[in-house]
Amino acid sequence: MDEASNPDEQQHQSKREPKLTDPSRDSLFGPGGFLADINLCIFAAIFCSLLACFSGVAHVADLFVQFRVQMAAALGLMVVFLAATYKVKPSPRLLAAVVVALILNVVSVAATTMSFSGAGPLPPGAVEKSAPGLSLLQYNVHSSNQKYDQLIEYAGRVKPDILCLEEVTPAWVAGLAPLRKDYPYAITRPRDDNFGIAIFSRYPLKDAAILSLGKAGLPSAFARVELRGKAYSVVATHPLPPITGESYDLRNDQFKALADLAKKDTSAGFIIAGDFNCVPWSAHFMSLLSNSGLKDSRPGFGLGESWPVNCAALRIPIDNVLISKDMRVRVRRVEPDLGSDHLPVYVELH
Repeated sequence: MDEASNPDEQQHQSKREPKLTDPSRDSLFGPGGFLADINLCIFAAIFCSLLACFSGVAHVADLFVQFRVQMAAALGLMVVFLAATYKVKPSPRLLAAVVVALILNVVSVAATTMSFSGAGPLPPGAVEKSAPGLSLLQYNVHSSNQKYDQLIEYAGRVKPDILCLEEVTPAWVAGLAPLRKDYPYAITRPRDDNFGIAIFSRYPLKDAAILSLGKAGLPSAFARVELRGKAYSVVATHPLPPITGESYDLRNDQFKALADLAKKDTSAGFIIAGDFNCVPWSAHFMSLLSNSGLKDSRPGFGLGESWPVNCAALRIPIDNVLISKDMRVRVRRVEPDLGSDHLPVYVELH
């Protein structure tokens, strides 16, 4: 017969026996653990994604909207992590919030990147059959860059009809002197800061002028060119980056001035090329398109990331070419590094 257990003895033993825990689980899910750090990153990514929706009214939001692609990539990894740890630590509400933020970023980028109508790029078969129109290179040369020969070699090999250049300094004008053999027509306004501007052309330029668009007073280059029986108006521009509230307002004011210029022009084809310091899914970039009656040349040709050259993970498409709605894009591609912190953008328009 078993002896009866002593309640006092059982209580004494329970006090002596330590509670068994899983140290690895505590390090992951306990206070200050790895998951707590991940959750902080998740909440930050969700907050930034929502904040970016207000790029039309706040310069801080506009800074975040530039990086929707990167936020989407980070949120995608977070979805994978939360799904992988769901059985151990289920967080259905957090997972749902991350998925919603991910969809928000993806839809915002896709809506301005994919071609949803026949006004996008020419079909592959039509590209070969279409008559050549105008070819243009958009390139922020970077004021401190001294690799003039790389641009000269590129222009001699690819032979764009028009070169639209930003951050042109007096040294750049001198360094591109050999280019004038093939591009004898030009309108330039070099500066010692980052806002010099230039248009170089293989064909005669008409009504060439330097314009001060918007309250910032920064120069934009304007010229008309008749090419293969069609008249084009070309603008090279470089608004301020939206680092502060003031520069954000001045950039947007320049966008409004560009839109007014485009609406008043009567050319068959109107083109604005430049470093816009703004991605196509920003509210102000979309307002520029709607107010000017122009369209972006990028849809149907990928993201078109052009800056910064030295960090592919953070690269965003701020170098763009806007065109009249009845124009078609034959070719659009981001070219290899020519020495600047921006990649050149080459387009063939029809």
